[in-house]
Amino acid sequence: MSHLKTLTAAALAVAALTPVAASAAGLELRSAPTMRAVTAKQATLSFTTQERLARKADGTYRIRIVFAGGRQKVTSVLARGRHGDDYRYSARVTSTSTLRVGAKYIVRFGDEAITRRVKLHPKNG
Repeated sequence: MSHLKTLTAAALAVAALTPVAASAAGLELRSAPTMRAVTAKQATLSFTTQERLARKADGTYRIRIVFAGGRQKVTSVLARGRHGDDYRYSARVTSTSTLRVGAKYIVRFGDEAITRRVKLHPKNG
């Protein structure tokens, strides 16, 4: 009987640690990020994740998005709903120089530096 209690306690301990390990594993992008021009120096970056992004105490999302070269910066990240089981987000990108439609930009997501090349598409309409 004590052997059964030990196994049950071990199983409960592993089950309790699983969410912590999953959240510490970090960000997983679920599709190719896309970027669409808004103005000559602004664009919208859209991406999806498997898990919901964590929030800071002030309510903003706890994610770091960095562009290679440093001329572009992300000013805000907003939730845009769901796509199937995934969570959709968009981020406002501003640049000190003119963004080139058709150019590919290197973007790093999260602290573990998931790197993707993102093409800038023209604005709709």
